[in-house]
Amino acid sequence: MQPLHLAILTAVMTGATRFAELPPAFGDVLETHAGRILFPQGIMAILLAFAALLPLPRRYRLSGCGVFFLALSVFRAAAGHAASDGDYTLRELSQWVHLLSTAVWAGGVLVAGWIVFPRLVSAEEQYRCGRSLSFQSTMALGFLFLSGLWNTWLGVEGEAKALLHSRWGAILAVKVLLVVAALALGVVNRRTLAMPLTDDSASRFRLTVQTEAGLMLAILLLSAWLGNTSPLPG
Repeated sequence: MQPLHLAILTAVMTGATRFAELPPAFGDVLETHAGRILFPQGIMAILLAFAALLPLPRRYRLSGCGVFFLALSVFRAAAGHAASDGDYTLRELSQWVHLLSTAVWAGGVLVAGWIVFPRLVSAEEQYRCGRSLSFQSTMALGFLFLSGLWNTWLGVEGEAKALLHSRWGAILAVKVLLVVAALALGVVNRRTLAMPLTDDSASRFRLTVQTEAGLMLAILLLSAWLGNTSPLPG
């Protein structure tokens, strides 16, 4: 993924429209802050993959994955718009909190909707998993909302009108609409969990979680687009 990331980063920085124009510019891009951070990101991603695949007891693999994931998220937060104010800044810390909150919320829904729930047989198992997912998502959403507001305010340099006159603002508006839709599905899920346990309600619950997972994927794609788009008009 890092070579692809480098190619996209180079295209964004140079405005290149053909692949043949990218390789000559790789060296210059790798000398920038965003380019230098790609190397430790790649190392952490490789270590994370090894930690997940090593034939160790489950608790050790989970611990290793957690450590390397946190390290990867730190380096990821130090890239993109958050690094424009320098290294070790409050903006990078806010971006790190935002990334972790997104991983907990979106990652939890994606894994539950497309991997865990299809393998659960009984309605009771689905409800038990759903309650854990609901608690996890609720905790993450508070941090996600606050860090998102702060990042947006810093991104437009305190000029809210910039959101109305930039591509970044348009993409953000679509992302917010999808987030609101996902939250609405989350409310439906919480009400379903408060109802008496039946096979029909469990089936509806599974369907809404899977639909929410689809929205999460779209939200993550828009987030990646935002990260490669200037927040300011021009």
